[in-house]
Amino acid sequence: MSEPIIEIKGLTKYYGKFCALKDVNLKISRGKVYALLGRNGAGKSSLIKILTGFEDPSQGSAKIFGTDCDSLPPEFRATIAYLVEGQYLYGSMSITELKNFSRPFYKNWSDGIFDKVIKYFNLKTKSKIGTLSRGQRAQVYFAVILAYSPELLILDDPMLGLDTAARRDILEVIVSLIHNQKKTVLYSTHILNEVERVADEIGIIDNGKLIVNCDYTDLIKQYSEIRIDKNSHVDQLNKKFPFILSIKDDFDSFKIVVKNENEDFAEKFKNEDVKILSINKMPLENIFLELTAEKYSGSLYDIL
Repeated sequence: MSEPIIEIKGLTKYYGKFCALKDVNLKISRGKVYALLGRNGAGKSSLIKILTGFEDPSQGSAKIFGTDCDSLPPEFRATIAYLVEGQYLYGSMSITELKNFSRPFYKNWSDGIFDKVIKYFNLKTKSKIGTLSRGQRAQVYFAVILAYSPELLILDDPMLGLDTAARRDILEVIVSLIHNQKKTVLYSTHILNEVERVADEIGIIDNGKLIVNCDYTDLIKQYSEIRIDKNSHVDQLNKKFPFILSIKDDFDSFKIVVKNENEDFAEKFKNEDVKILSINKMPLENIFLELTAEKYSGSLYDIL
């Protein structure tokens, strides 16, 4: 097994008395796409700020290429691309001027790759950056990234606010990097349906803790959703069966979420006066919501 590109051990971060990250441990191997998910305020941004050297950990360590993130030498930093939503580019420059400006900063810069990407996105090289749409600016930024061929891409919600077509185009770039160049990607996003296409591994942060850290396929296998008839008796089910995570009133049926249970549910519920309507694997978005949703008292249906 190859050495990890990113290795985090016991990472804890305090802002005053507030604990933003608590004892986070993870490894990301070369050529993998690691999707980092979490609700707003869960700790994703704090972790990325530490990895990119903008923050120091309170405890523990975070390393890239085997070196502490706060002391990465320039030659290592030149092999890392950091892309955030609303990335800044000099608006007064044309695309060609941006290419000429960027070239001296990267020893592996390729005009050929930059030009091909710009042509692929049907952008005019004389266009001023400031006149481009948000999606087009993101495309230009990706052209810069591809032109200097980084080993690691850290993407912090880069497609937030982009329209569907622009997100699709950027996703195609990520897919190409994965398959053709075996780049390593840490991808933090709120757009979960796009994660499902590219992610090898999933991390879910909730209240500063890494509550999920596993292969995407393993995560999907673990959870199922059972629909049962509304007339079924469900009051004691979650007390009897520890594999049940939740039971919710869902309009015309009850929805039961279960984890790590491969046995015959019909047989399990045989003596429980339960009529099963369907059993399905859960998509990533439903799993994410199940694990991170705030728990409220009562039912919204009763309130409204």
